[in-house]
Amino acid sequence: MIDGKKFSFGYDSGGNLTPNGLFAVGKWQRGGVYTARLLMKNAELKSVPATKVEIPKTNGASFFGTIRKGPMTETVVDAWELIATTRGVRNFIRLSLDFTADHQVLDGNRRIGTWKIEKRRAIIRFLDDKLGEVGFGPRNPNNLIGKSKVKGSVNWACTLTRIQTVAVFKSDTKGTLTFYSNGRVNSIRAEKGKGYFWTFKADKSGRPRLAFAGYSSTVTADGRSFSGRGPYGARIKGVLISGSLRRK
Repeated sequence: MIDGKKFSFGYDSGGNLTPNGLFAVGKWQRGGVYTARLLMKNAELKSVPATKVEIPKTNGASFFGTIRKGPMTETVVDAWELIATTRGVRNFIRLSLDFTADHQVLDGNRRIGTWKIEKRRAIIRFLDDKLGEVGFGPRNPNNLIGKSKVKGSVNWACTLTRIQTVAVFKSDTKGTLTFYSNGRVNSIRAEKGKGYFWTFKADKSGRPRLAFAGYSSTVTADGRSFSGRGPYGARIKGVLISGSLRRK
């Protein structure tokens, strides 16, 4: 339940929404720290089980800011973050999606629609009638914008942002950590028992802080290493292998 800036899972489990309203940070009933991401607000999206799931290994593999070259029918096959809102952000949908080579649009192992390319526009035919068919035109190759125009239904403003790799670190306790542009670590999409959320920003003293799995670490001035606490509050250190947290 969301009440103003508060977020609750019931009983004594709850926390506070971040200023942008996209995350809730708090504690479970037994004291464990969590970071939750708001995926939908006053909304739901129809989907069906995907009968055949073949997600390209290259989805999300390009580094942040990289422009993929080639025809749009090829470059659209990737991981994308969909944000759909109504006027005043009363209704809100945010999902990490996979566009597959066989023209499916997948939310994990569920299909929410199909895609096609027409006149340099990526068109998604959603299963959900409230969105219907939405054409996305390129603001740039990594950002597409569109709007639903279903007669008799409220219009949704929609954006697709290519999900890319921001940075890769080698940690002393958790192996390789890959930070993606959609705020996830080690997994582009929601997968049971895998992946965390992350943020990178300065604290009140102006020092860069990396937070993931509900805990915070200090980042060196050059951004090449971090140390602090990670999953379950355990001590962790990491050394940059490629990319840069400062590019996001």
